Amino acid sequence: MISSLVIAWRCRDGVALTPRADGIVSLTVDGDRRIDLRMASPKVRDALLRLGCGADEGSLLGTLRGDDHSVALLLYYLERLRRYGLLVAEVWRKDQLLLTLAPRSRHFDVALPCPTEGAWQLSRFAYLRRDGEDLVLECPEAPAVGYVRNQQVVAWLHEASRPTTPEAGTPRAQLLALLGSLGFLVDPASGESDAQWTWEFHDRLFHSRARQYDDFRPHGGTYRFRD
Repeated sequence: MISSLVIAWRCRDGVALTPRADGIVSLTVDGDRRIDLRMASPKVRDALLRLGCGADEGSLLGTLRGDDHSVALLLYYLERLRRYGLLVAEVWRKDQLLLTLAPRSRHFDVALPCPTEGAWQLSRFAYLRRDGEDLVLECPEAPAVGYVRNQQVVAWLHEASRPTTPEAGTPRAQLLALLGSLGFLVDPASGESDAQWTWEFHDRLFHSRARQYDDFRPHGGTYRFRD
């Protein structure tokens, strides 16, 4: 079955890819760090530049069809950009943006799982909160944080507060399976691991946030009230 959801990779806010006349692409991070990327071919350069607005991996690789070296190089760049927290994943249904996933681990990667039938339930460690004007889905078990972009997603998460079995192949089933693969949802029949069942929600959350993991979050004093 062809998936009705598409995952597009995009440079996170504060990251810019800029072409230069000599064929080099300048990667600027938060306005003060710059890395020059030497492109092996114009096709790889053009594919990489599409990450500024967002593009799915399939369409990026499609522009390099038949050129195995360029495909390998582009995959290398995508992996490195993900590893250093410079890309976000946007989940689309046709022209509707459902969810933006931002990395909280160097092992962050997102792929739509194979369609299967089964029940899902929201992890008891998952929670929704407001951050500015964003509605944020977080879980200390997940390698990502989700920014909810569509009210339909909120309804699906509400339904998943109890065990729910969506119709296989639907956008709802695909999104719940994606969130399940990241740890936001769990299989209600499998139960919790020995390492999980002893935790209370607040203890697990405080444990994850109080330690200096490599999660791309600011640690220490942020001076957010400074003029």
